[in-house]
Amino acid sequence: IIIIISSTACSSCTSRTENTCGCMQVVSILRPRLRHLLLAAPTQHASVAAKVVHTSSSSSSAAAAAERRMAWTTRAGSNRDLVNGLLEHGIIQSDAVAQVMRDVDRGRYCKNSPYYDAPQSIGHNVTISAPHMHAYALQALEPSIRKGSARCLDVGCGSGYLLTAMALLGGPTSQVVGIEHIPELVELSKKNVHSERPELLQSNRIRVLLGDGRLGAPEFGPYDAIHVGAAAWPLPEALVAQLAPGGRLLCPVGPEYGAQTLKLVSKDEAGNVSEEDLMEVRYVPLTDKDHQLDRT
Repeated sequence: IIIIISSTACSSCTSRTENTCGCMQVVSILRPRLRHLLLAAPTQHASVAAKVVHTSSSSSSAAAAAERRMAWTTRAGSNRDLVNGLLEHGIIQSDAVAQVMRDVDRGRYCKNSPYYDAPQSIGHNVTISAPHMHAYALQALEPSIRKGSARCLDVGCGSGYLLTAMALLGGPTSQVVGIEHIPELVELSKKNVHSERPELLQSNRIRVLLGDGRLGAPEFGPYDAIHVGAAAWPLPEALVAQLAPGGRLLCPVGPEYGAQTLKLVSKDEAGNVSEEDLMEVRYVPLTDKDHQLDRT
């Protein structure tokens, strides 16, 4: 079966989260400025390649190289097989990120189909991101996370997966703060991290706070790396202000049901801020607690 996937969720799909058409059980990996993909329907425990049929000629050389890599879907049987699939298809290109993703078992943070390369619901109208998006995020922020004694912030930490991954990538002197505005998700993050790396919580290398992620957590900043796991509209100035000189912020930006772009925001040593558009994405909105719980 051949299915055409565009950059917006299909009208009958109820999931409407990160690049996923849940009703078709497939994942569309949207390369920078990629318009359409042809995806073959996946079979169990098999990787399936997809051909790029249209891209923009305005892409940078790095983006064009990314576009040439074939999109894929996978249903791996284990965390190691999942990471190996991401490596095989050129999505993970950092040895350090590959090792961290091997060390952090996604199965401890996601109970439903943890080794599918697709976002999965964790309750409260939020998802754990697809593994390929975790890989992209860690690689985009890697230079800032691994600088030594890095301070990191994960806005919308959800399952807690990236909290553990960022702490391990940053090394023993790094500190990671997660923030959620739903108490149950704060507890879920703590529970999941504790199930795999209790010492990270006991040593305060990971802290999980209850609060409005759009405002950040200035009491523990400034931050060398900030990850935002939901689409902001517009980019929160409070988070940019909490970025340390030389730091990086990765955030999807765009309206809830409109075009969204994954942006990499960098602040140089003089405090000058620049933005780079990485790819088109589809995320749940970065919003207040009531709106999040009322979403259908």
